[in-house]
Amino acid sequence: RPSDSPTTSPISSPSTEPTGRPSDSPTAYPTTSPIISPSTEPTDVPSGIPTPNPCSPFDPDYDTSITTCAWSMSPLSGLEVGGTVVQIDVGPYESCPLKMDAPILCLFESEDHPNRFAPGTYVRLPSATNNTVECVSPFSGTPDLVKVSYAVVPDGCTIDQTTFYGVEEQFEYIGHRAGLIVDYLRTSSPSNRQLFLTGDTIEVEWNSEALAVSALRQDESFNFAVNIEVLAYNNSVHAFEKITSFDGVPAQSNKYHFTLDDPLTFDMMDWGSMQGERVAIILVRVVASFNQFWNIKKKKNDEWVLATKTSQLLALLPRDRVDEIKCSNVRSPDCVNNDDYTECPPTHEVATEDFDFIPDTTCLWPSGNKQCDPRIDLEVDLGGSCFHAGSTTNSCDKVFPYDDVYDATDGCACNTFHPGNPGVVGCVTDGYGGNNQCCYAESGVLITQYNDGAGRPQCNFGIVDDPVNLWVLDTLPFLFCCSGDLDDDNCKSYIDALPLKGNDTDYIFPSAPGVSFGDPHLINLDLVQYNFNGFGEYVVACGAKDMDDNVARDLCNPNIAPDARTTSVHYRFGPFAESETGATVNKGISIQDPTFLEGTKRLIIVPNGRKRMLVYIDDVEAEFHPFRRTSLEVTYNSGMEMKLPKNKNKNKFVATIKFKSGLQMKISAVPGGLNASIKKSPKINNFVGLMGQDDGKQDNDFNLPTGIEVRILTRKDVGDYRYVTGVNDKKIFFDYGQIWAIRKKENSMFIENFNAFNSPSYEPEFDECFDSVIPTCDGTPRKLRNLQSVERGKDICAGYIGDEFVYRGCLFDFKITKNEEFVQLSSDFAMEEKVIQTMLRNKPPVVLDDGGKQTKTLAPNEDHEFQIVSFDPDEMDTIAANLTRNDDDLFELIDDASTPGTYGVQFRGSGKGGTFRAHVTLTDGIISVLVTTTVTVTEPTPTAAPTMQGDDVRHFPDELCLATCVGAGPTEVCTFTFT
Repeated sequence: RPSDSPTTSPISSPSTEPTGRPSDSPTAYPTTSPIISPSTEPTDVPSGIPTPNPCSPFDPDYDTSITTCAWSMSPLSGLEVGGTVVQIDVGPYESCPLKMDAPILCLFESEDHPNRFAPGTYVRLPSATNNTVECVSPFSGTPDLVKVSYAVVPDGCTIDQTTFYGVEEQFEYIGHRAGLIVDYLRTSSPSNRQLFLTGDTIEVEWNSEALAVSALRQDESFNFAVNIEVLAYNNSVHAFEKITSFDGVPAQSNKYHFTLDDPLTFDMMDWGSMQGERVAIILVRVVASFNQFWNIKKKKNDEWVLATKTSQLLALLPRDRVDEIKCSNVRSPDCVNNDDYTECPPTHEVATEDFDFIPDTTCLWPSGNKQCDPRIDLEVDLGGSCFHAGSTTNSCDKVFPYDDVYDATDGCACNTFHPGNPGVVGCVTDGYGGNNQCCYAESGVLITQYNDGAGRPQCNFGIVDDPVNLWVLDTLPFLFCCSGDLDDDNCKSYIDALPLKGNDTDYIFPSAPGVSFGDPHLINLDLVQYNFNGFGEYVVACGAKDMDDNVARDLCNPNIAPDARTTSVHYRFGPFAESETGATVNKGISIQDPTFLEGTKRLIIVPNGRKRMLVYIDDVEAEFHPFRRTSLEVTYNSGMEMKLPKNKNKNKFVATIKFKSGLQMKISAVPGGLNASIKKSPKINNFVGLMGQDDGKQDNDFNLPTGIEVRILTRKDVGDYRYVTGVNDKKIFFDYGQIWAIRKKENSMFIENFNAFNSPSYEPEFDECFDSVIPTCDGTPRKLRNLQSVERGKDICAGYIGDEFVYRGCLFDFKITKNEEFVQLSSDFAMEEKVIQTMLRNKPPVVLDDGGKQTKTLAPNEDHEFQIVSFDPDEMDTIAANLTRNDDDLFELIDDASTPGTYGVQFRGSGKGGTFRAHVTLTDGIISVLVTTTVTVTEPTPTAAPTMQGDDVRHFPDELCLATCVGAGPTEVCTFTFT
């Protein structure tokens, strides 16, 4: 037993000092051997079930080792303003068991805009076999071709931890139209405005039938709700975000109005050159939606967007700042118009042949064929909705199948950007976000003055490629100052500060196309014409960008395999099926270009009876899809776009191909073969091959792969001095053409049938009756038969008699093929391409002494004569002049017959003040140029009535004295007559 119980308090306090210092040496050293060896058995048996990946898009209860989660997509196009509901078919749930409760993120990706995201919805309709992911296309602002994909992003996961699933088809942003038009409330006439002030009451209008048709799913209609959303642009994330919504809009309504008061609720952006000027950029959208009734893992009342209709970009300006904005310096200082721009083509026809220019969606050619009415957009929207729905409804019965009542040129786009100038019917720009806009009158001639509707220089911000920022910095100032009238003082102060660019006299024309037609007749890139009735595969055109000509020639040699750095075009000539006399035609075209799949694959086109032509990428047949709502279908692939007619029975069946490099081709399908034209990219050095060099010279075109020139006699074309014709077909065939033939399979650009088209011993029948020299036919029996064949073909070829080379080619082709359709289609193709060749080789008239734009200020009733002195650089051309605009019929064109190219424009005077213009169009018969004369007549000075007193005044009753006056103001003359 203890002697005593323990105390509750310590006997002594612990020492504050350590009892001893720690040793400097370890008390023990670690052993060199482990104390325990690891077990040879696992600590536990594996379960056989992998640990679930929390970021997986799939339901963990399903086997997802083999999944296909993107089968197809519809529709394949939508408006640039966005709002198109794109449906991606993901297949049945068993093959793609996506998580129902996880958010969906959609990506609309292009080369210039790789991070354009939008939320999506996973749709599982009980009535549908397959499920879909639906994405609302975000705003684009420019025509664009994008790859659409989606990802399931579970909570707590990032985009980098997910997988995106996409389809092969691409989605195309097209069209300047809107599905919803915007105006002030109760204006006297409908408009589609884009500028508003805070406090304005805004009215929006849409086509309720189009909204209902777009909301259909698998022929099912839903009792959808309608709301109006306002989205504002957040410049920090480069995306539109919803800021307010007006719910409970009646489903059958087509109008709604609201007021936006507080600018502070918007993400405001800087604009203009003044400090502190702010603007909100908004979109208004009408949305048809239903609840996600199928979704048991989420709230069933979550919104399912069925359809939307979206406005164009709108600017909301603070009302209290508007009066402070000065149009003379409203253009942003960041708007740098440098000298890196392309001069305007002199006519719209030339612009369509220039690879550097594209249609301007703000004013497409040929606009103005229908009255400006913004509701046209809504009618077009109904037609487009019916087209994409693919189902007939009561609403669609009147428009489906789509009958193309309207096209992209109808509406108000030109009126918006060229107010008061109905003569402006089309514009182009030098690339998306380019530096120069070029606009054309109804005659196709370039407009050169702003007040006439000339294109304005575009802002060039270098690294700024965001369409909204470009709109704010470039388009918004123009709309703010010039939306009423180009002659308005505000607009004048704005456009006077712009440098006028695009003087067409400095324009560099694109290359003319090289043409092959019939039993091959060639017109090369330098307009040298010759016959080449070859059999086999030939190097037709080959060159390279930024490469010495000699190096490129070595790489284009037919005795080596094609180099991926070169742009190469090979033609394959072979027997015409119906001919018993040795006729050959184009049986295949193969194209290699470094911008097309990096030059690793070839685009191959061959004739086909039923489909007219087959298109392959190496040995895989290309897939074509409907091109918008047109009669065309299109295939896209990396760096290439090809369009061809949907109707395979169309008599004139022509495909067009454009490569990113600038190489362009047209291919016409004819019975038994192909006709083709090729246009060289301006970025490629001189070509080599059967199509010549495109160096502007006609005396060095028959060059061999070694660079040695074959001397071939040529003569000027009788009908057109721009062309020369080779006159020794036999020498051309053996000494020149056959040297460009491919003789080894490993050097071929075709995948199949090389041996069937390799015939080194082939020799055509050279018939002197159809040689390129003067015919030498006489009355011997054999030659008499040839003459009789010519007689039979004369009726067929009579329409081409004005062009000696095409006419003689037509006669030859009919003699050797006996196929009238082949002959006419081939000859027509040649004539059409020669029109383009002539236009691109022509030099337009030149107006001397800066006489293209002349102005004069005159007093009332004062007259004046303008002088126009011009000449044509092509010495064989003559100039004609026409008065194509004559304000108030006050001008008269005077032709000075003694001096060709000299004209007078007489202004006869006007008693009223104002600005009056005349347009004189000068033409050489091929290309036209515009001369503008402008007269400003000062306002008459009002004069007080004379004051007469005393004996100077006599009053007579009206029935005794009649006054007849002529003129006005100080020049008024009155005659008094006493009855």
